[in-house]
Amino acid sequence: MSTDILLKVVAIVVGTFLVWLGGHVLDFLFSAAQAKWGRGYNVSGRWLADYVKRGATVHETAKLRQVFHRVWGTIENRSVCDSVATGDEPTQAEVRQYAIRGTLSANVLVATYELSQRGHKIDSGAFTLMLHTEGEMRGYYAWLDATTGAPETGPYVWKRALVHAS
Repeated sequence: MSTDILLKVVAIVVGTFLVWLGGHVLDFLFSAAQAKWGRGYNVSGRWLADYVKRGATVHETAKLRQVFHRVWGTIENRSVCDSVATGDEPTQAEVRQYAIRGTLSANVLVATYELSQRGHKIDSGAFTLMLHTEGEMRGYYAWLDATTGAPETGPYVWKRALVHAS
């Protein structure tokens, strides 16, 4: 009887060790793959983005997720339409949500976006951002201006949003 208990204890100890070892091996393999494809950079999280439209700075909020080199998420723009030109607060109808899809190669994010809500309006574009520090990405956007229909490009700055503990 005591031999059975001893064998069970040994089996539990060996099993626990194997689970611990397997977790460390998987962590090592995942870290190696992440380092190879994403070069160890992580852009997941909440970002505050700025660009200039008709002389006024437009603010957006982006939420990104990343697995290896694949990046996806959303951009919420509360300053669209004519509210930028007039300085008025945007109405609920002016708030737009965009879906983002892209790739991260070393410290460069190349992505496209499109309007999340389906409809008649074509509202899509692309951007390239370079991670300069852990908390800031800088680059350029390219899209068609919804008012003029003309191609537009300009500087695009993203800063990581600070998360405050409450």
